[in-house]
Amino acid sequence: MDNFPIQPIHLRLTGELRGQIQDGRFTEGGSFPSEAELCMATGASRGTVRRALSVFRAEGLITGGRGKVPVVSRPVPSQPFATFMSFTEWALATGSVPGQRTLEVALRPASEEIAT
Repeated sequence: MDNFPIQPIHLRLTGELRGQIQDGRFTEGGSFPSEAELCMATGASRGTVRRALSVFRAEGLITGGRGKVPVVSRPVPSQPFATFMSFTEWALATGSVPGQRTLEVALRPASEEIAT
């Protein structure tokens, strides 16, 4: 018997769909298949497809749902809390150049809307 762990179906599906997004099959701003379409195309159950799509929604890779067509979006880079890296370390790890530029420092009263 193999000593390889069996990967849950929703994670395999997530990996396959992520690869299709990265390969350009689904482009930013373009529509993504609905739950029903993914069920038919993959033979997976609706629950499995929903779990895969929830991973993408949590990552910001797709938007939409509850009657709205899923749309591929550009994920916002974020740092997981588990890493406890400094901003500089995190920025360097993502290939970005850390830095800042202060444009203005001012003390202003809050608007009525914000104050409430």
